[in-house]
Amino acid sequence: MSRFWEATALADASGYLRTDAGSGSATDLDGVLFPKNGTSFMKKLLIATAVIELGAGLALAALPSVSVMFLLGSPLETPVGLTMGRVAGAALVTLGVACWLALRDAHSQGTVGLVAALLFYNIAIVAVLVAARFELDLQGVGLWPGAGLHSAMTVWCVVCLRGRSKKQD
Repeated sequence: MSRFWEATALADASGYLRTDAGSGSATDLDGVLFPKNGTSFMKKLLIATAVIELGAGLALAALPSVSVMFLLGSPLETPVGLTMGRVAGAALVTLGVACWLALRDAHSQGTVGLVAALLFYNIAIVAVLVAARFELDLQGVGLWPGAGLHSAMTVWCVVCLRGRSKKQD
């Protein structure tokens, strides 16, 4: 079977084309980095963000003190702190719902605007977590994983927005 037909046979239903199935070579990343339809990469970002933020938001809304203890190593002890933790949880649930609903039209300017807002949000979260560690001397089990996750999400947003601007040129 020729290389073309092998690659064509490996195209999956999501629109990705894997050029070298299961070999562990660099070409295994072709389908991830260069999707056949340009919206798949952005849709995967929106799905990942929806799942992450819905999970974090529900945890904060239901158990604000435990969630903050996990992230920062210090519980919320006042009624005001618990209320603000729940408000933050509701905001994250809202962000997750917005990302999920944006999946319907990944080509729209609204979705691009949402991804731009996610870029700012992820940068801000990394800055807040790093400041919490070095300025406030807070450190929970989830602080560095959270900062790392939001750093990766920042890069993902940049890649999606750059890919979008290159298409428009």
